[in-house]
Amino acid sequence: MLKSFAVRNFQSFHEQVQVSLELSKHTPDDSRAFETPLGTKLTKVLAVIGPNASGKTTLIKSLAFLDWFIRQSFQAKVDASIPLVSHFGAANEASEFEIEFEMDGKNWRYRLGHENPLWKSRSKKSILVPLMHQQIPAQHVSDDESWDNQYDAGSPS
Repeated sequence: MLKSFAVRNFQSFHEQVQVSLELSKHTPDDSRAFETPLGTKLTKVLAVIGPNASGKTTLIKSLAFLDWFIRQSFQAKVDASIPLVSHFGAANEASEFEIEFEMDGKNWRYRLGHENPLWKSRSKKSILVPLMHQQIPAQHVSDDESWDNQYDAGSPS
């Protein structure tokens, strides 16, 4: 079950944007929420409201990109391009994606990063590197932890 996702430097998002489906334990029990086997309370409904061109569709596209990368990219030819579009003002910066989910009775975090120095050296072909596929403790990551200092690439904090 998807618990949260975050994206940075993807299409219209330059800074990190995070969406969490987790609810407070104090949220009323009704048909809009459910509890996972590990006891996390998640919403069944999420509304994204904003003016035109504010990034609502980009949220969905970031999930679609992650789905494609996780399930299909490894079947693509080695020299095939990867459909990743960085923010127009940050073409030389890394793009990052992160999802937290519950599966098989465990909490997991998957981070994916695009390293632009590799991108430049390969005739504008993107290379995405899984930064981390880690089982995490059954607790919420603090909201005040920044993306950059939560984890060292490839190793748990």
